[in-house]
Amino acid sequence: MGKKRNFAFIVELFILFVILLFVIIVITKTFVTSRNQSLYARHLTESVYIAEEVAEIAMASTDMEQAAGLLEGLEQASDVQAQGEQIELWMDFDAEETKRDHYRVLLTWEEEPSQSGTFTASQIRVFFEEEEDPIYTLDTGNYQSEGER
Repeated sequence: MGKKRNFAFIVELFILFVILLFVIIVITKTFVTSRNQSLYARHLTESVYIAEEVAEIAMASTDMEQAAGLLEGLEQASDVQAQGEQIELWMDFDAEETKRDHYRVLLTWEEEPSQSGTFTASQIRVFFEEEEDPIYTLDTGNYQSEGER
């Protein structure tokens, strides 16, 4: 009779151990998923700031060469290269005192001249480090009449 109780107790302990292990796995997975979502949200927020800054500079420029020159003057920008209708550059974002996030930015520049002025359409794509897909894309445009140019 004592052996049956011992065996039942061991089986009950084993079942409780499996349940406890399952709970630990679920909690750990929840924290890891939360951390990944938090990092993605931070990178997305930083890329929005970068795209806004590049858009402000691009829309203040009359042509792509001037935009490239102004982007070279940014403290956090590096490796600015203008090729065809596109400007590629790297920008740093100070996330913390010890860590800087690096973003690759592609600015596509298309001008549509008319008799009264020029419409400039730009697409700004921000990539986190060496990723292939952009984390954020901003489409923007600016119209300048002939007298403003």
